[in-house]
Amino acid sequence: MTILDLPAILSHLAPGAQWAISGEVQTAEDYASALIWLEDSSPPGWDEVVAAADTVAAIIALQALRDQRDTLLAASDVLVLIDRWEGYSDSQRSALSAYRQTLRDLPAAYANDPAACAWPDLPLLA
Repeated sequence: MTILDLPAILSHLAPGAQWAISGEVQTAEDYASALIWLEDSSPPGWDEVVAAADTVAAIIALQALRDQRDTLLAASDVLVLIDRWEGYSDSQRSALSAYRQTLRDLPAAYANDPAACAWPDLPLLA
């Protein structure tokens, strides 16, 4: 089982709900005694929390992949400005275009296993 990210799991199961945690939660008993539920509705049960843990971990991992991808794309934006782009050879332009397209395709390519992501190398442009 995935390590429980209880705030992320509760936010996923009950978006917008108000709650607090008092202490560490690793078991159903911990959860029952530590969760302070500030809503009129019932809180998600321990079984729901455990069942959602892997899904939430996958969502977080995919978002981390997207964030890193966005950082790499932003860092390479300056390389495609017209004044630089015109100075590259056809093979450099092709390599840079392929690099950026590969970055854009990563979330779809690794949606089922973000940890297996094979990050492309920035092509040499010198």
